[in-house]
Amino acid sequence: MSERQNLKRTISLGHLVGIEVGQSIGAGIFALTGIALAMTGPSLPLAFVAAAVPVALAMVVLAMLASAVPISGGTYYYGSRFFSPVAAFTGVWAYVLGAVLGMFPLYALTGTQFLQAMIPDLPRIPVAIALLAIFYLTNLLGAQIAIWIQAILVGLLLLALLMFSGLGLPHVAIENFTPFFPGGVGGFAVAASILTFTVLGANAAVELGDEIIDPRKNIPRSFLISIPLVTAFYVVIGIVAAGVTEWSPDVDTTLVAVAGRFLSGPTFAYFVLGGGFLAVITTLNATYLWGTKSLIVITEDGLFPPAIAKIGARFGTPHRLLTIIFVVSSLALIVAGERVETFAVFASLGGIIILVPVMGAALRIRKHHPELYRLTTVPLKGALYYAAPIAGLILCLVIVAILLVDLGSHRNGFVFLGVFAAWVAAGAVYAARVEKKKAFGRTSAPNVETK
Repeated sequence: MSERQNLKRTISLGHLVGIEVGQSIGAGIFALTGIALAMTGPSLPLAFVAAAVPVALAMVVLAMLASAVPISGGTYYYGSRFFSPVAAFTGVWAYVLGAVLGMFPLYALTGTQFLQAMIPDLPRIPVAIALLAIFYLTNLLGAQIAIWIQAILVGLLLLALLMFSGLGLPHVAIENFTPFFPGGVGGFAVAASILTFTVLGANAAVELGDEIIDPRKNIPRSFLISIPLVTAFYVVIGIVAAGVTEWSPDVDTTLVAVAGRFLSGPTFAYFVLGGGFLAVITTLNATYLWGTKSLIVITEDGLFPPAIAKIGARFGTPHRLLTIIFVVSSLALIVAGERVETFAVFASLGGIIILVPVMGAALRIRKHHPELYRLTTVPLKGALYYAAPIAGLILCLVIVAILLVDLGSHRNGFVFLGVFAAWVAAGAVYAARVEKKKAFGRTSAPNVETK
């Protein structure tokens, strides 16, 4: 029996939107905004818009696939069944590296930095590991507990962002938006590429298909709510971050520093804790919640030992996978230390590469699996059927190239480039060998899961 059969349908549309918003805003506003602002200056709001374009195209494609075949681990499932098992595994394999060497350490470290704004003497790495442990235990106890905690935290977070925007906009001066591109085209391109990861929180819905109530309707609906909401927040906060002070390459671009220019006392404390800290930990919580689902499907295909994805009968959670993620991410923090920018690039690389096989799957489903295409509630018709996945694919590949060039510019960057290249190559070779030996993924048509 599939381990996914033990997953329970408990996630409503409201909960799903909360997961997607929490997954996006933590990294987007508080972990990466300062980095992007340092790269592109006053053009930061436009960089957020540019970052949303390829993600929106990808989410249109995912909405078509997810409403036809809603299933946990959909990002891997669609690529492996409708495009290429080797490419799909390699995409998830790259995502795994991006998670344990990027997403989880980045969120935990950024959360610690916000706590240090209030308690300067906190030890950074031990506190970051403690944050990883808290939400590891939360998700170990079941999705229902995790999503209710998520809903409460996202509500507090959005209130802090509204406060930041409402109090910050009156301090914005139009003259602070010149020069508009101080980092040139290159700086703007790198900033927008890093920020693409900030809108990818909607992908969580595709990974939770077996746990969503009425997924064929609620997955597309959640995209229509969360992506515009998140992008609007990004643009407004980008305007505030870039416009409250005159641009200078020496200015402190962290969002805490920006907030300190017009907030003080209780409002500043609430922004740091209720905004910055909660934003990061909601992302951390949501990533634990959805980040294991493609790995579960991979074990069902025989690429990982089945015992790794064992779902406990008591809480209905993949406790062994969660434990592995916690342990490896903690080790990454201990070994790599406080390399926030490098963690950010790895996170963005993993989040983008995993979408490449999905674009290929979308181009094939109508011709090769028409019986499934007819089930979708988001049919892409006419030229859009080809334009959306092709444009999404091209933009994803361009972003990957930009991020790899940027990674090479970091301290010891070529070491990290070597680690990334070797990891991806090893995953591709391994998947190709399994495909050859075990006839991996050879089915006439995927079964439509209707649990």
